[in-house]
Amino acid sequence: MSTPTIIDLFEDRVAASGNSPALRYYEDNMLKSLSWTEWLRKSSRIAATFVDFGISHGDRVAILSHTRVEWLLVDIACHMIGAIVVPIYPTQLPKQCAWILNDVQAKLVVAEDPGQVKKLTTIWEILNETTHLIWMSDKASFRSSNGDPQHLSEVDISQLCDLNLHSLREIGKSGRELLRKNPNFLSTQKSKCTADNIASIVYTSGTTGRPR
Repeated sequence: MSTPTIIDLFEDRVAASGNSPALRYYEDNMLKSLSWTEWLRKSSRIAATFVDFGISHGDRVAILSHTRVEWLLVDIACHMIGAIVVPIYPTQLPKQCAWILNDVQAKLVVAEDPGQVKKLTTIWEILNETTHLIWMSDKASFRSSNGDPQHLSEVDISQLCDLNLHSLREIGKSGRELLRKNPNFLSTQKSKCTADNIASIVYTSGTTGRPR
């Protein structure tokens, strides 16, 4: 009997818990929840679009974000297709982000909001392998001097740069159509995944030098 993968374990939990809440999070000051079934569906759609973008087994996908529900959706999507997740501290400076993205040869980067996207636009021309940039939220957030969370109004992120840029919402819609046309769209990628695959590459914060 082969050792189960992360996705094997995840799908077992989905089968067992179904419509029970898996994740709870705040959105627009309201507490919301996402069931195990919904999590699987959303991550599958993201994974399908990633494959359509050319992301395959062993490719690196960077996530530049604070902890949030979309982080987990993207994380599971990557494991579904054997992509390797590379988390990047959202407080990293642009040059540190560039070094990590080039060192790990990330094909795709998922940024939290317009603030993180804008940071990446300053280094985009020196990235060697990164071809797609995705953002999670239309609202950029920051903390005021007294530490209280503040929020900027919605930003037309399409005006920030002229890149191969997509919203996570758009990614989900594309994936839904891909899976509607071919429910087995992800089967080939899933079949390549084993428990021996690298799941994630984690760099240090680089507070005493270059991240490593």
